[in-house]
Amino acid sequence: RGFAVVADEVRKLASMSAETGQQMIEKVGNISESVNSTLIHTEESIEHNRIAVDRGKATIETVFQQLQSTIETLQDDSSLLRSSSEDIKDEISNVLVSFQFQDRVSQILNSVLTDMDDMNGKISFSQQTRLNNTEVVPIDYEEHVRIMKLKYTTEEQHHNHTNSNAHDSKNNTESELTFF
Repeated sequence: RGFAVVADEVRKLASMSAETGQQMIEKVGNISESVNSTLIHTEESIEHNRIAVDRGKATIETVFQQLQSTIETLQDDSSLLRSSSEDIKDEISNVLVSFQFQDRVSQILNSVLTDMDDMNGKISFSQQTRLNNTEVVPIDYEEHVRIMKLKYTTEEQHHNHTNSNAHDSKNNTESELTFF
């Protein structure tokens, strides 16, 4: 009987050991499945992150290229505006010079016309007094010239008035334009 009891105990222990071994195999299998599942999820997550990073890089590259293009366009526009601004400035300057010249010519012509009207009035008065047989009033030419000279506003007018060679084409030089 001692042997039978020991044999039963060994069978019980063997049965328990087989169950424990089976449980351990199941637990190791579960752990292995869990590790494999985690590995698959990790690899999927890594791939998803890699794709997201690649898309982000592509987006940043596109934005950078668009920004670079915009900067180049703005620089080109700025250069064009500077050039146009200089052209407009030159054109306005030319127009102002033309207006000033036209205005100055108009002033001189009005002064000449006024002097001519004044001289015409003096001549008419002198003729009238002669026709009426009254005392003839001579024209004071020197006074007329003195008054005319007082109205001159440019050096050129004074120079031309006093210089007998002013109207000689050989000595006539162009003068500078005076801005007012």
